[in-house]
Amino acid sequence: MARFVNCPQTTAFIPTAFLLNVHLLFTFLLSTQLRLTRAQDAPIYFNPIPVSAPAYARATTHLYVVSGAAAANPGLRIPQFLALDLHVPWNTTSPAWSKHADGGPMQDLFPAAFSADEKILYTFHADKSSSPMQWDSETEVWMSVTNVRFENATWQGIGAVTDPRTGLIYLAGGYNDDSNLGNNPLFLAMDVFDPVSQTYYGNVWCKTRSSILYWGGNAYQSDPSTQLVSEFKVDTQDWSVMVTTGPTPPMRADHCMAANEDGTKVVIYGGRLYKGAVVGDVSVLDTTTKTWTTGVSGQPRMYVACTVAGDQLLIWGGKAADNLAPPPDLIIYNFVTRIWTTQYTPPEFYKNLKSPGPWWEWI
Repeated sequence: MARFVNCPQTTAFIPTAFLLNVHLLFTFLLSTQLRLTRAQDAPIYFNPIPVSAPAYARATTHLYVVSGAAAANPGLRIPQFLALDLHVPWNTTSPAWSKHADGGPMQDLFPAAFSADEKILYTFHADKSSSPMQWDSETEVWMSVTNVRFENATWQGIGAVTDPRTGLIYLAGGYNDDSNLGNNPLFLAMDVFDPVSQTYYGNVWCKTRSSILYWGGNAYQSDPSTQLVSEFKVDTQDWSVMVTTGPTPPMRADHCMAANEDGTKVVIYGGRLYKGAVVGDVSVLDTTTKTWTTGVSGQPRMYVACTVAGDQLLIWGGKAADNLAPPPDLIIYNFVTRIWTTQYTPPEFYKNLKSPGPWWEWI
C-alpha cells in the first residue's frame, strides 16, 4: 500500500548577498552586451596621415583633400586622397574620413576646384607638369588634362574658385597664358587674369554677392600697407575694394579663408604674419553689413585644409611652424557660439539635401 505523507510547506532561504551578486552580474552582462552592440554599430573611419599644404575643395556633403607634405621634410609628398563626410555627426577623435584610390598628383601648395556639377575635381600646379589634372567622381579615375597646358604652371600661391552658375574656374594672378587652352570647353572659357598684387592669398565664392572675395597674401614687391578685402564681380568683370568696419585682422599669408553656404559669413583663421609668427586667431566678416568681428583664438596653424558647415569652421592638417610635423587632430570652431568643440553636428538643413547637386543650391 502506498503511503502519502503530508509534508509541511517550506520556503527556501536565499541569502541577500547572493541575490545582490546575481543582480550585479546580470547588470554587468547587460551593460557589456550594450557596449559591444554599440561598438559594433559604430562606424570605423579611415585614419589619414596628417599633412600640410594639401589641395582641397568642397562638394555637397564632403570636403576632399589631395596629397600634401608630411613631417619636417617639405619634399616628402604623400599620395593620399581623402573625403570628410559632413552629412553625419562625428567626434574629432574619430572624424568621418574615407580614402579614395590614389593616382592623383603628389604635390603641396597647390589649388583644387570642382566643376559646377561636382562630377570633376581639378587640381593645378602639378609637379613637373604644365597641365591640370582631373578626377572623375563617377569612374574614380585620375588623368591629366592633356589638351590644356599653362605656361607658368609651376607658380605657387595661386588660388582657384568655381563660379557655380557657369562652371568657370577663376585663378587670380596665375598661369597667365591664354594661347594654350586647347579645345576643352571648360578651359576655353576660363578667365585667367594678369598677376594681382598678392600670392598665397585666401579666396572664396560669395553667393549672396555673386562675386569672389580675396584677402591676405604676400605682395610681389612689398608688404600690403592695408588689410583690404578685394572683390571681383564676375558678371561685370570688375575689381573693387570692399570697405569694411570693425577690427580687421592683421594681414598674413598661408591662412584659411572659408565662406558659409549662402556667403553671408567669411571666416579667416590662422596663417603666418609678415613678421613670421604663426597664429591661431579667428575673424569673421559679415558680407551683408561688411563688418569684421574677432573670434576666440585656437591652435596656431598655417597651410591647413578647411571648410565651413553651417556655423562650424572645420580645420585639418597644416603646421604650427616651419620644420614641424603636421598635428594629427581635426579642430572645430563654432563662430556663432564662439566655442571650440570636439563634436561635429551637421546643420539641420543638410537633412533636406538633394543629391547630386552642388552645395550652393541648398539655400
